[in-house]
Amino acid sequence: MTFRYGDRVRHLEERYEGRVHGTTRMRHLLAYPDDQFVYRIRVDGESKLRFASQRDLVASGINPQRIPGPWDEGWSLDVHTIRSVPDDRGGFDTVRSNLGELVFQLKYRKNTDVIRKIAKMALVFLLRFKDLRALVPVPGSDPMSSFRPSFLVARELSQGLGVPVATPYLIKTLATPPLKGIADPRAREKALRGSMRVADFRFEGQSVLLLDDLYRSGTTMRYATKLLREQGGVGTVYAVALTRTRTNR
Repeated sequence: MTFRYGDRVRHLEERYEGRVHGTTRMRHLLAYPDDQFVYRIRVDGESKLRFASQRDLVASGINPQRIPGPWDEGWSLDVHTIRSVPDDRGGFDTVRSNLGELVFQLKYRKNTDVIRKIAKMALVFLLRFKDLRALVPVPGSDPMSSFRPSFLVARELSQGLGVPVATPYLIKTLATPPLKGIADPRAREKALRGSMRVADFRFEGQSVLLLDDLYRSGTTMRYATKLLREQGGVGTVYAVALTRTRTNR
């Protein structure tokens, strides 16, 4: 393993100086196999390692936008679809963003090969959040399902962020219908009522990152945030959805 302090590395250090963790400074950028990099940062006098690829650092290829809600800070990392128009065969011609296509493959095709790619695209942006104590994946609508896309991505992100996935923690207790089929916002909230619970107070007064795969109306993430504060005593909730729909329906 060797230090790489060429012009490009110096450019990366200058570009991300003070922006990775607020006033945190990048200390070293170390070359690792598989186009993966480790950079050392200093937080409150303590040296920590963070992971990302050089390509991710320069251009992660996402388009983050803020999402309003009861959380302390909320973001979606990109749109899910760019356009979707009827075709001649009675279906739809759909064009997705790069991240949207990966999330589609994972969520609807159960293609787990894309998990690492999703995590690498999201990682650089997620480093903005300070003092995280846990990643909290939003559970799916069916508590009996063993396939949980948000958990799978959170588990991969955990390695890069150096933060554990909280499990079992935000627990699905009742099955709920897909909210995309419910147009009335109040009906969506009613459908979710009593469907989740927080296991304990292990993150009382601390900061967590609530992670979902797809943001539509925000009803599920708002309800989860409410539970984290009321049942778990969480101090700071950062809410992040990998992708967002172009409408809230």
